[in-house]
Amino acid sequence: MILTQDWTRDWEIPRLLKFLAICWGVSGLLLLTYRYLVRYTPIGSLLNGVRAHPKLRERS
Repeated sequence: MILTQDWTRDWEIPRLLKFLAICWGVSGLLLLTYRYLVRYTPIGSLLNGVRAHPKLRERS
């Protein structure tokens, strides 16, 4: 969050739009990171318990 605030410091747009862009951008990045790097990995099993991947569940 702080890094994106630093990157957007010099943007010549209204503060509200800058705030929304930072919030949406960081939230999207975090959701993608969770989806592909955490959810069906050992880290995800540790945090949430064992989950079967939906595509693997359909085959059985």
